[in-house]
Parts: sequence; structure tokens; C-alpha cells
Amino acid sequence: MSENRKEKKEKAEEKDPALFWKVLSIISLAGFFILFFQGYTFEKKGIEKKNLITYDSCSEASVKRAIKFINENLVKPGSKASLINYSSENVCWILTEYRGNKIPIILKNGSDLVLPYNVINLDEAEKRIAERKRSFEEKVKKTSTPDVKLFIMSFCPYGRQAAKAMIPVYALLKNKANIEFRYVIYPKEWYKGREKEYCIGNYCSMHGINETREDVRELCIANLYGKDKLVEYLEEELQSCTMSNIDICSKEIMERIGIDSEKIEKCVGQNATAYLKEEYELNKKYGVTGSPTLLINEVRYTGQRTPEAFKNAICSAFIQPPKECEQTLPSSSASPGTCE
Repeated sequence: MSENRKEKKEKAEEKDPALFWKVLSIISLAGFFILFFQGYTFEKKGIEKKNLITYDSCSEASVKRAIKFINENLVKPGSKASLINYSSENVCWILTEYRGNKIPIILKNGSDLVLPYNVINLDEAEKRIAERKRSFEEKVKKTSTPDVKLFIMSFCPYGRQAAKAMIPVYALLKNKANIEFRYVIYPKEWYKGREKEYCIGNYCSMHGINETREDVRELCIANLYGKDKLVEYLEEELQSCTMSNIDICSKEIMERIGIDSEKIEKCVGQNATAYLKEEYELNKKYGVTGSPTLLINEVRYTGQRTPEAFKNAICSAFIQPPKECEQTLPSSSASPGTCE
């Protein structure tokens, strides 16, 4: 991979994963105000915020379907769009509230969701999601203890979102499935002349040396304190730390949850090369090149990145699914991008 290509990818990966909603807010609100001044307001059509009125071209069922699709596929993890009201005027205008902002969206013909950059046909999108789910379930080998490997880069925004989605799944199924957090590692040949900025020895991470060190730090926590303690650490780190403050932030978290930070840093110094080599070999074995990559019984999962979707995929790999699989987890989705 050339330096120019690599630098372009790095910049692309650092874009805000919630960019869709920022763009949608600006464009949709502009359209909304145009309609407002033309006299096509929600109030003028007799819409009450708490009492929804059903139109033939804008039924309550189609509106709820659109909101459900948005919340499962487009919003930032941990957030959701909520319905305020809707009105039919040539197309279906749906007024939503998202993260404190009122955002209108457009639904045409009951199934075409109009976005700033394209149109999503809900029928086709839902069909593709169902087909991916069926394909995965047909390929995955069923075992008594499914093996689950989530490969991430510790500061890839998409990898962090997937890790957040996996944490409640780990809490639910940790005694039933072997769930591991693994890391995407690249060879130093990809960073010729910039090894000090990205690499420890022969192994590197896309977003720089702080990410490479954090990958090793998390591996040290898992190896010295176990996966439960790693997940406890990740719960806080994913919420609180950034790549620029990770050295201080990680130390504070470790001290707060009972991890000896000096012991971990000693482990990083002594084992970085060996741990990174092991991760790199796993990457090569499974053909992993991007963050996140989820493997369940060595089959790549490509479906939705929600706790509920992750749980269902893992549960489909059991010979006999445990009772925990009957529990419902959150279904707010992560952004569909990948760092690679």
C-alpha cells in the first residue's frame, strides 16, 4: 500500500461516524423551512404531536417502519431518532427528534427513504439484510461453545463502536461462548520511513504509535487479569479516552478498577513484539485487513452491528442455544464503515 493511499485512508477513517445525521440535519431542515414558508406546515395540515393522523400515502405503519430502519442502521450507537409527527404533502414528511434536534426526513411511496446522498428502498434494504443473515447462518458451523473473535483497532471509530456493541453480548454469553477481543495489525513495510510514528518493532497500527501501544496494553490486561477485567476496562476506556490522552486516561482507569498500571506498562515493554506478532499471524490466518472484523466459528459476520444482532449471530452458532439467547439486547446500530 503506497504512502499516499495510506494517508488518504487514514483521513477517511477519522471522519465523524455520525456525519450522516449532521448533513441530514442541515439539508432536511432547509427543505422543511422552504415548505413552511410555502404554507405546508404540520399544524396547517391538522397534525397533533401526540395524536398521529394516518394518510393513505403516509401510513402509521410505514412511518414506524422508516423510524425502525433508521434506528437499526443509521444512527450513532447509544442514540435513537424518535417520532414527533408526520404529514403527507406529495411525499411523506416525518418530523423526528434526534439528540435534541428536530429533524424532518422524507419518505416516498411508503418505502423510499430519501437521504442527502442517496435513496434507500426499504424493501430492498430489508431483503438484503435478511439474505445476509440467512447466508451467515447457513455457513456457520454449529458448536457447543462458539468461538467469537472481534478484530478491532483500538482507535478506529468503527472498531470502537463494534466493541461497545459487543460488551453487553459478552456480559450475557461469556460463560457460554468464547468471546475474544483481537487486534488488526499491519506490517512495518506499509510504513516505510514512518516506523517510529506507527510501529513497535515489525508491527504497526493504522492510527499511530499510541494506538499500537494501546492494542498491546489491552492484550496485557487480558493476559494478566483475564477477559472480564479487560471488558471492565474497555467499558470505561471507550467512553472516556482519546488517542491523544490515552496514556494518562488508561492509567486512571486501571487504578480505579484495580489493575496495577505499572505491571501493565512493564508487560507492554517486555511483550509488545510477541503479542503483536501473534495478532498479525491471526490476521493473516483469517484474512483480516479491516476494523471491525467479526468471526464466529471462523465464518465472517457481515450483518448489523448491534448488541441484539451480534447476540443472534452468536446464538445461531450453538448446537443447542442456551436460555440467555432468549434475552433481548439493545438494537441501536453502529456505523457501517471499516478502517482498512
